[in-house]
Amino acid sequence: MSSELSFEEANVAYRSWSPAGFIALYEMLQKDYQYPQHLYPLALALCDWRINRLMMIVGPGSGKSTTTSQVFPGAVLARNPTENIVCVAGAEDLAQGFQQVVMSYFTDNEGFRQHFPEVKPDKPRGWSNSAGMFVTGHRPSSPDASFWSAGISSRAITGKHGTVLIFDDLHTEENSLTEDQCQKVVDTYVRQLSGRQDPRGARFIITGRRWHEKDLYGTLKDNGDWVVLTLPAERPESKLLWYDITVPDGFDCVFTDGLCFSPTGDICIGYESPTGKLPVRNIRTERKENGVVLKHMEWVYGLDPKGEGFFWPDSKAKREEYFSNKRLSPAVTEAVYQCNPNAKQGSVFLDSDFDRRYVPVPDQELGVQNPAVAAMCRKDGSMIVQAWDTAFSANASSDHSVCATLLLTPCEHYHRGEDPDVYGPCERHFDILILDIWRGRVDYAGVERQMRASYHTWKPQIVIVENKAYGVTAIENLQSSGMPIEAVTPGALESKRARAVEGVSGGSVQGWCRSWRVCLPTEAPWVEAFLREMKDFTGVKGGTDDQVDALVHGVRWAIQNGGGADLPSGWADPGQIDNLMRQSPAVSQMASMISSFQSVAFDPFGDCCGRCRHYVGLVREQNLQTNADIKNRPRDWCLLHGRPTQAIGSCDDHREPDGDVNHPFWNVNY
Repeated sequence: MSSELSFEEANVAYRSWSPAGFIALYEMLQKDYQYPQHLYPLALALCDWRINRLMMIVGPGSGKSTTTSQVFPGAVLARNPTENIVCVAGAEDLAQGFQQVVMSYFTDNEGFRQHFPEVKPDKPRGWSNSAGMFVTGHRPSSPDASFWSAGISSRAITGKHGTVLIFDDLHTEENSLTEDQCQKVVDTYVRQLSGRQDPRGARFIITGRRWHEKDLYGTLKDNGDWVVLTLPAERPESKLLWYDITVPDGFDCVFTDGLCFSPTGDICIGYESPTGKLPVRNIRTERKENGVVLKHMEWVYGLDPKGEGFFWPDSKAKREEYFSNKRLSPAVTEAVYQCNPNAKQGSVFLDSDFDRRYVPVPDQELGVQNPAVAAMCRKDGSMIVQAWDTAFSANASSDHSVCATLLLTPCEHYHRGEDPDVYGPCERHFDILILDIWRGRVDYAGVERQMRASYHTWKPQIVIVENKAYGVTAIENLQSSGMPIEAVTPGALESKRARAVEGVSGGSVQGWCRSWRVCLPTEAPWVEAFLREMKDFTGVKGGTDDQVDALVHGVRWAIQNGGGADLPSGWADPGQIDNLMRQSPAVSQMASMISSFQSVAFDPFGDCCGRCRHYVGLVREQNLQTNADIKNRPRDWCLLHGRPTQAIGSCDDHREPDGDVNHPFWNVNY
């Protein structure tokens, strides 16, 4: 917009408090970056100074911080350098970044300096991250900076005051995991931040995303003195796009009368539509338990031509990001992007998460001797993982001990009809077939016996055991026996529900199930009870969750260790990929186990490349061939196929070595 104005027209617009002028200034400061349509209602609210307490709730990456914590402070000081602006963010580096950007407007932005030549850096008074920035025209009697920014944990906040207080993303994932942590943020606001207003008064602006139903935003919005703009990322199956706006009943602002008032009381038209009417619909009032009456309205701002109701229709990258996160971490996405923290309550898993893509696995008692299982395990990169959740006792009232046996198979395809042109290419991941669920009430000795039995039946490459209850001693005893035990210890503040819905590396267990990456056999005696427990699981203490716990351990391991998320973009050379795989801690651990299992009666890697006569590493160990071709090859090399491989890999051409080196089995000319 700014490029369409003459210098004189732009000068008038930049100095006004009209929404059009603010947007023009935004586009000039952002080097002609077009102001996003979905933030137009925010521009209206910022330009109406009758709104003394403004809250904006929206997901990450929407552009709200650029608007409220960077452009808006610059616009305020350019028009009135006597203001004192304090900005507090959830993280110190974020806050300092805001301040550096605002400072750059006054020092480096040529357009800004041309249109506001009278407002310059007052460096003798202060121009640094610690002291804040002072500009010419600042009140000589005020010790507070024109603009100063810090993180919520900064002790330097004490003593600072402002006529405009901006609080940007005070809640972070780290300080909002529990209700107690959220209460600490609320207490910080009440005891410290709200008292930062100047004796002359202050305008409060709060922006953020929802992490928890007991966060600061939920606490404040029902007080009756805030105008709240809420913008979910998606209005499913709708072309129409709108904000949910709440105003105190009887309070006039741009969303009720279409006018914007400047700090001095000047009036401009905030919004003009072709029909002459405000784009408001579905107005209703609500009386809260504390007697406050709120007016709720839907404020329409645009259309999504794809009919997905995505809040930023023109941004393909943000659309892909949102729908990817929605698949992989549904509950977190619903809370953070959809502004609905209550999504973290109720059942975690739905019936529809498990009603398709069942794979038949007959005669499961045979374990890896089952031909169907053996055939599935031959797929390159596949592995079997067992995950254990152990009880504290074996009495009738205790939880069960559970072992989930999972087949992990590499995949890079969607399973629910997602269009790669819309959602982007599918990331590499493990699909997970639940081969078996063992569940029983046994004492410690029984748990250890069952661990050994399950291990010999299924020959897993990794056995995951939670480091608690009977698992503590079992980990110690079984590791010394050569079993590939991997202990897991959940975080001190991590609830069972959080382990299921919070993302690890590339997704969550809930998201993996909802994306149909977790599959069940068509028939098995344990399937019905397993599904019932999964669908009943809410994370509430005292609930039945032992099968859920075991599955969560295994799927989280698969999410963290499978998928190639660490591969640099553009890598397509199999040799490069194999080299990276060999550097993986999980793969290295499994590869090193091959030699350690030679002394054990049962060899779980008997059908892997490391036990194949085509594998250079084994040939060298046995001194089976010494020709130059063998000597010049890397250890991890398949002589038959002439390419790199992994010790734990496998294929249909696997040939077990014969003990007699003179046997014709070895006399092959490669």
